[in-house]
This record gives sequence, C-alpha cells and structure tokens, in this order.
Amino acid sequence: MKKLLSLLLSAAMLVSLAAGLSLTASAAAATPAESAVTEMTVAENTVFVYAPKSELTVSSTCTAPCFIVYGSGAYTAQSAKAEAESSGLAALAAAEGATIVFVNPQGDSWGEADLGVYSALIDMYSNSSTNVFVNGIAEELNFFTGQTATKILGDTGRVYIYGKGSGADFAAANLMKKVVASVTYPDGFTMTFDRTPTSVTLINPTAIPAASEAADIAVAVIGGPSDAAEKLAGLTDKVLISNENISAVYEKLSGAWRRQVGILLPVHDWAEEGIREAFESFTCADGTVISYVTYYADSLNVTDSTAPVPLVLAFHGGGNTALYEAQATEWPLIGKANGFITVAVDLHYPGSTAAQTVELIEHLKTEYAIDASRIYASGFSMGSIKSWDLFEQYPTVFAGLAPMDGSNRVGIDSYNQAVENYNTSVMVPVFYVGGQTSPLPELANQDAKIQERLAYAFKTNGVKRVYSYNADANLWWGLNGDITYQVTDRVAFTDSTLNVHLFQSKDGRYYTALADATNMSHEVYARNSWAAWDFLSQFSRSSDGSISIAETVYTLASDDGAVADNSYNTVELPQSVTYTVVKGDTLWGIASRLLGSGTKWSSIYEANRSTVANPNLIYVGQVLEIPFAE
Repeated sequence: MKKLLSLLLSAAMLVSLAAGLSLTASAAAATPAESAVTEMTVAENTVFVYAPKSELTVSSTCTAPCFIVYGSGAYTAQSAKAEAESSGLAALAAAEGATIVFVNPQGDSWGEADLGVYSALIDMYSNSSTNVFVNGIAEELNFFTGQTATKILGDTGRVYIYGKGSGADFAAANLMKKVVASVTYPDGFTMTFDRTPTSVTLINPTAIPAASEAADIAVAVIGGPSDAAEKLAGLTDKVLISNENISAVYEKLSGAWRRQVGILLPVHDWAEEGIREAFESFTCADGTVISYVTYYADSLNVTDSTAPVPLVLAFHGGGNTALYEAQATEWPLIGKANGFITVAVDLHYPGSTAAQTVELIEHLKTEYAIDASRIYASGFSMGSIKSWDLFEQYPTVFAGLAPMDGSNRVGIDSYNQAVENYNTSVMVPVFYVGGQTSPLPELANQDAKIQERLAYAFKTNGVKRVYSYNADANLWWGLNGDITYQVTDRVAFTDSTLNVHLFQSKDGRYYTALADATNMSHEVYARNSWAAWDFLSQFSRSSDGSISIAETVYTLASDDGAVADNSYNTVELPQSVTYTVVKGDTLWGIASRLLGSGTKWSSIYEANRSTVANPNLIYVGQVLEIPFAE
C-alpha cells in the first residue's frame, strides 16, 4: 500500500521537490499575456524567469520547453530580457508558450557551488494544465500536505540548456551527462527520475571535455573549438557543429527532440511533415468555449461534400493538453496516412461534457466535409473516461472508440456524475488499452471497476462469453481473447509489446478488443494509437444505426504476421444462428445486440412467425432463428 501511495503521488505530480526557494518581486506588474521577468533565488543562485507573450491560443503545458541559460557572467532582469530578445530565444519561447530561465553563478565565475542549481530548477518545473501560470509562475498545491510550492512553466521532457562563453564551458563539463534523481517519499519508498537534459547548445565554448560515457543527448556547438566533433563522438550521435544562429540550430537539432520515460523521441514538426495544424474554438449553446486543434494532411480536401472524410477526436489526460496528445499519440500522422481529420480537444476536463462534445461534432460538420458514418474518438487517462462517456451517452454517433488507460464506474461520467439511461443495447466497436506497470487502475487485475466496465462492454456489444475475471486464465484481463496477437513497438519503446485480445460477438464478428502493454506505465505510446486505428478503421455506422465492416489492411501487422488485416471479420458467416430467449429479452434488444441495431427486430420476427405470433410477446426458453443475411 505504501508503494502504491508513492506511485500515485508521483503520477499525479503533486509532491513538491523544490528546496531552498525564495521568491522576490516581479520586475513589473504584468498580466499573464505580457512579457515579464521574475527574479528568484534557487539553490542559492539568482535566476531570472523571462516569460514572453505566448502566441498560442491553447494550453502549452506538457509541451512548453524548459529553456535554461548559463551565461558568461551575471544577468540583471534587464540584460536577461535583452539577451532573450536579441538571441532569438524569446521568439522560440513565445511560439511554444514557454519561459526562459537565466542562471547566475553564485560567485564571480562558475564553480562547484553552482552544480546544484540544475537539479533544483528541474524540480521546480511543472507541466500541470490545472495550474494558473502568471508570467510563467504558479503556486502549486500539494493536496496531500496542504502546502504550496512555487513552480515554473515547463515540461521536463524538453529541457534545453544553453551555455554561453564560460557558461558553455561549465555546461560542457557538468551537464552533458545522464542525470538521475532519487526521491524518498514520507512513507519511505524511494523512486528515481530521469533528469537528463534533452539538448545542450554550447555557444563559443573554449573547450569540450572528452565524454567518459555515452548519453542520449542532442548537442549543438556554435563557434566552438575545432575538435568539438571528435570530443562529442563518445557522448552521443546527435551532434550539430554550426556557425548558424540559435533559431536555425534549434530547428535543426536543439529543439527537435523530447524525452519520454528516458527515451529521446522526435518532436513532430507538422508543417514539415505535410500536416496542417489549425487552432480553433467553438462556443456551445450554454456559452462554454471549447478550444481545439485540427490536423489534416495538406493534400486532403476537407471541404468536398461529395467525398467526406472520417473524423477522429483525441482527448488528453487530466493534466495534459491537446498539443501533447497530438505529439505523443501521433493521431495526426495516422490521419495523414489514412485520410482523416484529427481534432485534439484542449482542456476538455473540466471544459466540456459529452453533450458539448457532440455539439462540437455538429459544428465541425459545418466547417468540414465530415463522413457522419465514420466518426471515432480516443483518449488517454481522463480522456479515456471521456471516451467511455461517449460509449454510454452517445453510442450512435460513433463508429468506434479507443479509450486508453482508465475508466470510471459504469454509469458514472468523467465528472463523477450519474448518467441517466446510459447505453445498454447499442453496440460500439471498442479498442481498450492498459499498461501492465501502471500505478493507476487500468487493467482488470488492478481494480474491480475495470472488471465492471469490461462486463458492461461485453454485454452491450453482445460478446458470446459472459465476462468473468479469472486470474489463472489471464492475469491482466481475467480471460483470453477468441483471437490473440502481439504487436511489439518497432520505433521508440522497443521493449514494450501490445497483447491484443479480440472477442467474438454473437453475430460471429469481432467488435471488442482488449490490449495490455508490457513495460508500459501510465503513458501515451503512439504504437497503441496505430494499433487501435488498424482495428477501428474497419467499422462504420450506417444511417439505420447498424455497424458495417469493410476490408482493412493493417499498418502494424502482428509480430508473427498472422494478423495483417481484418480477414477475421470478413469471412463468410452462416446465414443465421439460433438464440435462446432469456429473462428481460425483447426483439428490439436482441436485434441491437446480435444485428447491431434495434431497428432490425422485424427481420427476426419475420424469420420466426411460425413460433412468434405477437412480436411483443416472447418467452424465456424460446429458441429464435437470428438471420444475418440482408
């Protein structure tokens, strides 16, 4: 229990690690939208936090870089601001909604006393979208202790260090290495965190020491010694030696990477990848404003009503943002490859309900040529719960859903409110993912509410087998699929395999998939999105509410090559099957579960006129013929 508590504390990012901090007055009484400089003392070093006016209209937390500058001498508030603007860093920070921290040495020059400021600064950064940052600064509440700590806007997955002159020499000698911090919680449990810089840019260093060991860091050298490339060869393969300016070097290398669970991943430049990114907003009938980011391929015609395109909604986690969800899930890339629009909804919790999400969809139909039969949604953590909300409240709107890494109790929405008359009869294709090493409840062995959710999904989707958890059969789900296959991450998290279980419904088709990921904690892995689309893309919802299936070739074939398409769902089935009536059955309900739409009750009635005189009167134990042929 103690270990779990510590993991939860870590996952929620509620524990303050910033020691030795004192806050002085801001340089100006600026509004959050104005540029400002805040002076702080961190680990006995004076630092200046410069917050330029953000150019973004959505939240930048979780994607905002941590720009940290070690200069050739001491800064003042005025000189820090001037250097930010003259160097081009201010423009970079404004474009990404970030801050820049200028660090002064404790003495007249950089020395051993300055080694602790880096770790102290990293502990101060916060990427929580629930914080209110003013001039890049927020007071973050620790809900467990009731205390607050001062935080700086920035995502520690994007720590970009800049050293200039003697500051470059200091950074080269002390910061170009793997950094791991250990934290011991009040219950005595200790965890380690990767604090390694993502990139280090050295400007006019006099010397670069030879690396004692390799580290996955991107290093750029501007105006350095002639042996810079040779000295860096033992450190990393991500090296740029250049005489260009900071902005050019940032685009080519320094800002091109982000770190996730210790691994460097490319930061997607959507324009470079041929994808349009549009920041938009919609005002609901009750005045609620929903901000969102729309992505689609430059080559895709999204306004031609004669060739409407599918839509995928993406919902981020409770502490994440739309920009992060797009980066980490790669839904925009999947959309480019498969001809659909991705809409990443920003701050959907607590910003928009399921009903307001459907309002947004109706608005999107007026802006773009949306194929109403092929609307899908996916979400991580709190976004996963939002996806389950849509399953319960608006099933006929969606051709498929991919909730990932979380669920609430059945009939309880993402606002912890009871849902009246939630869906129990309309089939919705679903691809649910959970991480085997997550500290939060995602898999059936981790929480009874997940078991309840799976039993509900099985029943609603007409799965042949009644859900029951049996750890001896399968630890993670309690049972194995009727079809199982594995997809190992081939790009980034190569030690993680997605074990996919497909469950057959009573009509002989597979609409329900459960996938557990090895070596994955509470994280967003793009591999899961690609695998989810492979499964969901075969489904569309017809105008009568029924589900149709089209032939689909998988982008990610199973590791053994056995599952490379959806042939499991396109084989010819018997013309009919028999079904035995149980208590509570109606022809409408049977048709919903077995034929995909309650409106097909009449076909069951017509096939059974010899035994069913009145379609409103069927009896427990009656054996009905269920016709599948149209």
